Amino acid sequence: MSEEIKKQIEALDSSIEKKIEKASLETSATLRKQAQEELTKSLADRDEKIKAISEQNDALEAKIQKMAKEGNATLENKSFANVLSQKMDVDFIERLKDRGRGHIDLGMTGKAVGTMTVANSYTGEVIPADTLNIVPLMDRRVHVRSLLPQGTTNSDVVRIPKETGGEGAVNITAEAGTKPAVDFDIATTDYNVYKIAGRVVASEEILNDTAGLQSFIVNRLTNKYRNKEDQQLLYGTGSSQIEGLTVNAATFTAVDPADTNATIVDLIIQAATQLENAEYMANGMLLNPTQYAQLVRSKDADGRYVKDAYWDGNIGAINIYGINVFRNTAVTNNDYIIGDWTNSAQIFDRQGLRIDFSTEDGTNFQENLVTIRIEGRLTLGKFYNEGFIYGDVSDDLAKLVAGS
Repeated sequence: MSEEIKKQIEALDSSIEKKIEKASLETSATLRKQAQEELTKSLADRDEKIKAISEQNDALEAKIQKMAKEGNATLENKSFANVLSQKMDVDFIERLKDRGRGHIDLGMTGKAVGTMTVANSYTGEVIPADTLNIVPLMDRRVHVRSLLPQGTTNSDVVRIPKETGGEGAVNITAEAGTKPAVDFDIATTDYNVYKIAGRVVASEEILNDTAGLQSFIVNRLTNKYRNKEDQQLLYGTGSSQIEGLTVNAATFTAVDPADTNATIVDLIIQAATQLENAEYMANGMLLNPTQYAQLVRSKDADGRYVKDAYWDGNIGAINIYGINVFRNTAVTNNDYIIGDWTNSAQIFDRQGLRIDFSTEDGTNFQENLVTIRIEGRLTLGKFYNEGFIYGDVSDDLAKLVAGS
């Protein structure tokens, strides 16, 4: 719409508003009637003028459309009258009579010109986010399984015969003398196989539409399985659970004189000595990260970190007295477990770690769901309970400070 037409309409509206104001201010009934009659006539004149302007505009629009057709262009057939009828509020005249200022936005001139920015110009996600695959949480670097020998079983029970004692002893004998008699007492211990399992139920849509979700679920389920396995291998009670290494393990006994400066290093050395005196060769130790950090911060008499002297770059851990020391969050804070991991116990897998996908679980087929299940069956067979020492760092350090 041209500026001239806009000015004409604005002038008409201004004149009508003044008449409305005059009519509302008159106190005389006669004068108020005259003012209202003038207002009615002005409104009628305004309608006539708008009609005339509309006809002129329609004629102009027809010419433009004809020119567009001849030039193979396409224009929207939207006359001034159509725009006016769409934009005008039905109560426009009533709001004028109430001395409110009416306003018609014909939408022909667009919004005010301004600087284009993402905040000012975009609505919704015009610039899509660069979504990466799901990043899983960090997991333990060392699992208990990696420290133990591993085998398999074809049964739900692993039965281990153990030497429990005996009589007699091997001794020096004279020529043609009677040899000393020796016997051994053997008893069996049964270790039941238990299942560790878990599942995730997800829709086919979320698996198909989320990049990397399937591998993420498999990865996280595996981590959670191994973490539960760690807990069982260490702390399982043996009652409807795996019997963990801490059950029936040996306790620490201080044999050296009192040492008021004793550190975790001293505890490791004395615990390893205790095992060696019992004919076991300590080759590994597990600590909670808190106590492992205390070990790393330990210093010698000259103020040098013991880590610098004991760090083994090949295994990425501290090695003290031939013992690899690892940290593991499965170990309860302040606990420690040291032992002959090679000879004293073994994992027996009845069913290795297995991950299955099923659309037939429950109502999955009807609801387009997928069940992702992880499970394994295993037990821990312990050949020698006393091949491990399980204790409390603070309590056993106190034993070293007090001495034997």
